[in-house]
Amino acid sequence: MGNEGHVVAVIEKDTASKFTELVNQVCKPSDFYKSDTVPRINGNVTDKLHLTFVFGLLDDHINRDSMKTRLDSLDVKTIKLGRLFVKTGFQGMYKVLMVEVIDEDGSLASIAKSFNVFDQDPFRRYEFKPRITLAYVQPDYQLPEGNFDYPKDLPIEEIIYKN
Repeated sequence: MGNEGHVVAVIEKDTASKFTELVNQVCKPSDFYKSDTVPRINGNVTDKLHLTFVFGLLDDHINRDSMKTRLDSLDVKTIKLGRLFVKTGFQGMYKVLMVEVIDEDGSLASIAKSFNVFDQDPFRRYEFKPRITLAYVQPDYQLPEGNFDYPKDLPIEEIIYKN
């Protein structure tokens, strides 16, 4: 099988840095989990803050002109954020610290679904649940209680296809 691609909304760097500060407030250095085999599972990942619309696209099958046209038609300037939460990762080996993305009108889900016209690895299909990964943490990590200060409106720099 060839390379896989994904479509992401890239968060502006100035705003992303506020999430680095947030993660450093709710996590100690020993809380972070790093995989020896999966490079993206790398502790605090706020330096690459993004919202994934779709992944597992078969890069060798992508019509670049069609993809560019689809990306150029998207007009997402900001996304709204909800609560922080933690989800158990693969086989309980780690947890994932995330922030919920609010999609009240379903427009983000519609964008994700619109990429179904492109070939995707059938084993990599998933139901779009808007969220942003902040960090991979140890399996015993517990999110501290409290109200955390972070931007609730997140400016989008661009939506891109990456392989």
